[in-house]
Amino acid sequence: MSTKERIVAQRSIATERFILSTMPVLYVPLGKNDHGSSGGSFTSSDGHGHTCTVTGALWRRNGYSFAENNNRINIPQSSFLDLTTMSIIVWVQRGDIGRTQVMFGGASGGYIFYFGAGNLITLGKADVNVISGDTAVTSTTVCNHCGVTYDCVTASFYLNAVADGTPAYADPTFGSTVRAIGIQATQNSLDFNGIIGEVLVYNRVLSPLEFQQHFIQTRWRYQ
Repeated sequence: MSTKERIVAQRSIATERFILSTMPVLYVPLGKNDHGSSGGSFTSSDGHGHTCTVTGALWRRNGYSFAENNNRINIPQSSFLDLTTMSIIVWVQRGDIGRTQVMFGGASGGYIFYFGAGNLITLGKADVNVISGDTAVTSTTVCNHCGVTYDCVTASFYLNAVADGTPAYADPTFGSTVRAIGIQATQNSLDFNGIIGEVLVYNRVLSPLEFQQHFIQTRWRYQ
């Protein structure tokens, strides 16, 4: 192993230890291993072992590449992901802009995290009501650290660990559904075009400092 490879391996181990210490209920580092593009499955890296099944998406060293066409990574329904209070973080590089594209979320009635109208980072109840951050994400050449934390009253958005709006959002009672990365679960719509590097979900509110810490600890993989 070369010196560079050894440094990368050591840094990867340290990064994963840090993330696991924050206790996510879902942690999917998509650049970790190549699991195939059609029917391949792997287990999430959190403590709950969610089965993730790949359809169409292609592995790259910095994540999985999604090319629309219903590319997805399916995740079964789990009580650990049936949340009201929550935080979601996704490292993502868009392949195109100007249309709705899901990063992570459930089927109809479940929560979804996506790029919505105006290319804004958006959280909502699928097919019902949504709320968005303030800054349009329009770059197709760089990865962005997109996040939201929700306490059943306010949704606080973050872009590259910088606060991006705190709109009020009444608890919409999210449904218990299957989930997917790169598309609205069970649907053949709102599919993502670009690269998704990792997805994290928490069953609690993250502080601004925690968003900053995660950004700092993981950005070496993407920026």
